[in-house]
Amino acid sequence: MPDIPAPGAADYDGLYDQDAAADRCAVAAETQAQQFARLARVTAITDNLWNGKSWVIKGRVEVAESYNDATKPSHKFRCSLRAGNEPVVLIEGLGTI
Repeated sequence: MPDIPAPGAADYDGLYDQDAAADRCAVAAETQAQQFARLARVTAITDNLWNGKSWVIKGRVEVAESYNDATKPSHKFRCSLRAGNEPVVLIEGLGTI
């Protein structure tokens, strides 16, 4: 089966190209992580894949209660983003997976 090309920005009004998908997933991961800690920041996007129907973005999100916290635990996250839908985020170790 031939590879299905990822959508370009023009195909989805700029909302679902690779960079936009990673940005939307990063925001969604930070928002979800803030349910468990006061501060959350995506520190890395480690993988992005277009599977023919949706983007799958993986990365790491760091959480803390204060900017002064000596340790800021980092958790893996996985996000799926399909055209017309909100991102679906799962975060390892924060009650979601």
